[in-house]
Amino acid sequence: MIRIKRRIRPDFSAPHVRKQWWQMKILKFYRQIEWDDKVYQEFATQLLNNKLDKKQLYKINELMVINEKNKKAKLNKKRAQFLGIKVRKITNSTTVKD
Repeated sequence: MIRIKRRIRPDFSAPHVRKQWWQMKILKFYRQIEWDDKVYQEFATQLLNNKLDKKQLYKINELMVINEKNKKAKLNKKRAQFLGIKVRKITNSTTVKD
């Protein structure tokens, strides 16, 4: 039997690790929006060098959080429907004999 190793989770106790993780989430979200590489690279260098305006960064963060909530709700809805179909198949396949 093959044993699958679990992914090692990063230690988020250090503040610089949490900040870097948050910045990478912002960059990933911004990449979905911006298709021009020059603009994306400029934004990334400003973000990583702490040159962006704080208000602008928090507005982007708010939009990212809203987007994540919408994606999660959509995924849960699909998952619930899929599980419901599976349960329905199981209950319909078995017949109760009295």
